[in-house]
Amino acid sequence: VLCNPAGTAIVGLELNELLNGTLPAAIRDLTQLESLSLTGTQLRPLPAEIGSLAQLRSLLLGKSTFIVALPAEISNLGALETLELKDLEGLTALPTTLGNLDALETLILEEAAITSLPSSITGLGALKMLQLRNLEKLSSALPAGLGNLTHLEILSIDTTGLKGSLPASLGNLRALRDLRISNNSLISGTIPSSIGNLSNLVTLDLSANGLTGGIPASISSLTSLKVLSLLGRNAKLSGVVPAGLGNLTQLEALILGGNAFTGALPSLAGLTHLKVVILGPNSFSGSVPAELANLLDLRTIFLRKAGFSGEFPDLTGLAELAELNLSDNAFTPGPIPAWLLGMPKLRRLEIAATGRQGEMTSFAPLAAQLEYLGLRGNAFTPGPVPAWLSSMSKLESLDLQATQRTGPLVNFFPGMAKLSAVNLSSNNFDPGPIPGFFSSATLGQIRRLDLSRTQRKGAIPAGLWTLFLDSLKLEGNQLTGKLSADVRKPYLRILDLSNNQLSGALPPEITTQTGILSLRLNGNKFSGALPLRADNFFLNEDMIQGSLTNAFGDELVGIDLRWNLLTSTDAALIAKLKTLHPAGADFQATQTVAPTLGKATALSKTSIKITWSPVLYQSEGAILLTSATKAAGPFVATASIAPKSLSTFTVNHLKSKTKYFFRLATTTPAGKNNPSTLTSPPGPVFAATTQ
Repeated sequence: VLCNPAGTAIVGLELNELLNGTLPAAIRDLTQLESLSLTGTQLRPLPAEIGSLAQLRSLLLGKSTFIVALPAEISNLGALETLELKDLEGLTALPTTLGNLDALETLILEEAAITSLPSSITGLGALKMLQLRNLEKLSSALPAGLGNLTHLEILSIDTTGLKGSLPASLGNLRALRDLRISNNSLISGTIPSSIGNLSNLVTLDLSANGLTGGIPASISSLTSLKVLSLLGRNAKLSGVVPAGLGNLTQLEALILGGNAFTGALPSLAGLTHLKVVILGPNSFSGSVPAELANLLDLRTIFLRKAGFSGEFPDLTGLAELAELNLSDNAFTPGPIPAWLLGMPKLRRLEIAATGRQGEMTSFAPLAAQLEYLGLRGNAFTPGPVPAWLSSMSKLESLDLQATQRTGPLVNFFPGMAKLSAVNLSSNNFDPGPIPGFFSSATLGQIRRLDLSRTQRKGAIPAGLWTLFLDSLKLEGNQLTGKLSADVRKPYLRILDLSNNQLSGALPPEITTQTGILSLRLNGNKFSGALPLRADNFFLNEDMIQGSLTNAFGDELVGIDLRWNLLTSTDAALIAKLKTLHPAGADFQATQTVAPTLGKATALSKTSIKITWSPVLYQSEGAILLTSATKAAGPFVATASIAPKSLSTFTVNHLKSKTKYFFRLATTTPAGKNNPSTLTSPPGPVFAATTQ
């Protein structure tokens, strides 16, 4: 409670997390109240009398599931300058008369369930700040009248369901200093050229929307701009970056990655205040702009997949550079340049797939500072994991994928106490088991481990499951044995065991993987019924939104059970699995399982006709028929029937008046989808007696 200096009236009231029930109508008697905060309370509903607080300048409502509506009388608060509505899960609508708040300067609406904005919102003529954030259910069109809010200095629309195009009237908001419209996938169309009218703009962020087209040439007029972020995601901006970009001499952050820009970049020589440059992925051409080496304030350079070629850039003079990513550009092949070892503040270095050759340079001179080292996909001289790595005491992430490492997989981790992510995949190490040092006893800090395609053999060691991993990838090895019940790890997000020789039933414990995003078990020998239920599914579907890819790197998000020997009769589960498999695949259509409904019918003294229901997976292999003269066997191979699309076969040369017992199975040869030949368990025995 805050009183006025004379102590005669209450001017401020903060009731956060203290009250439940109903706010009394007597609130109207606090005639001098200027500030009211009701954050975290369980009050319901707000009384109409709140509209009588003629002196109220600030109203903060938040963290409540009980506020489902605001009283219409709130529009009577003629002195209200700040209205903040945050984390109101039950709030589905705003009063249509909200535009009557003539004095309102700040309107913040975050994490509510509203589905539309009242049209009167564009009548808030005094508004200086409008922030709409985390409003996924807000599905109305972007208000065309936004351009009427000519006093706006800050406009932020982030992660909403708003749709439509950016109105040309945005160019009327000449007082704007900060314009952020980002993470709204349904906002489409092009960037209006009128945006060049916003001469006071300091921050322009139009990232991760559905925008297409090019950057308007008028952007060159934004000479006060310090941050330009046009980061793409699903939809992409394209075309040539306008030459006028070089006029933005106050720019400190230039973010154009994730788009389809082409051609050469305009000169950046005049952008001497640049601290952050993110240009990839894109489809630029030519060399990395030489003038980058003269922009001495640069801290971050991210050019991954930007389309550059030519010589590996020389950035020797950038003494402030902390993060450098030049990965996946077609530079002229050559060694790792020596200048990299002299960068005094470099913490993150990624030069993956940049044509580096020769001996893998020792980065020991940067041991006291380097936190991330990515050398993936460079054709270094074949050799073991270098010994100098054990001196990298600050290193947190190491990527040596496909760097021609050979020899035994040895423990090079002593001295690397901060290392949490290791990728050794696609290297030709000596064949052998997963070493025992991959356990919590020696590597308890490791969180992400990739040993895919490293010639690992044998069973997955129990010690591996003691690591506190959120990502484990063992794809493309020759691992055998059953999947342990120890797979149950609540923190595991990515598990890739695909294309091995693992067998047996899936453990029921796998159903408790409540946080997992990606589970890849395809291309193994797993068999039997799935231990899953559609009503108790283990994938973290709250983190799976639409597409089967997410921002967690470039990972598959979902499940892949294809090319095994698995079955299920749960129709609901089968339907659900289709929504989570790549491209909506039906996992049943790739399983090597025995034919069903086998039946034998005697045709003569020496022949019996065998029929069955065709198997779903028909592209490779054969149907295996075995027979015996006793129900318990022994069964002997009788026929290999191809193609698998067949559903009938006649057995000849039998003895008359003899009862024969049959079983059917299916086999699939090793191929691109599975390194092993698969043979299903045989189906039920059925019989017939010759005439």
